[in-house]
Amino acid sequence: MPEAGDPATTSVAAPAYVMLGTVGSGKTVQAHHLRDVMNAQSLSAGSLIRHHLKDDPRVVRGELLPHEEVVAIVGEAIQATDDEQPIIFDGFPRAIKQKQWLDEHLAQHNRPLAAVFYLKVDEVEINRRLAQRGRSDDTPQAIARRKQWFNEKVLPVLELYRDSGQLVEIDGNQGPKAVFKQITDTIN
Repeated sequence: MPEAGDPATTSVAAPAYVMLGTVGSGKTVQAHHLRDVMNAQSLSAGSLIRHHLKDDPRVVRGELLPHEEVVAIVGEAIQATDDEQPIIFDGFPRAIKQKQWLDEHLAQHNRPLAAVFYLKVDEVEINRRLAQRGRSDDTPQAIARRKQWFNEKVLPVLELYRDSGQLVEIDGNQGPKAVFKQITDTIN
């Protein structure tokens, strides 16, 4: 059995990346591109929640779930990941408590957080994209709630990442290829 401090107990896992932005910013598209290029694992909080709780009326209405439920679902997905592959967190963390949970979890697993990408998109472009997306939980009320949540809960998380030097703002108004180039230029 390895002793504390042995290389076997202190090896560094592949890095993690966070992709954040308001509803319709293109987080999932960019996370999937990055996953494919980096041979990484992509964990979309929204997709995981919709999968695990697909018949839950809160999810059907596009409501946001309590912290404990979200981290339980994300934590289960993280347990199934490979430490040798990077992880891209798509739409997580969405609140300061979730950021603290993620910081602790990454530290416990010796996985560095390499960068937090914020896809910054203006309101006109968001509305155009959402009109084209046509997802069942994209009702006007649900979209308004998610935008409000983003402003109240996610913006403070972004500020913490900015203060730590990990935040990379990306001009998300561009086309997907130009956005992806900005992301990969930052990583390289």
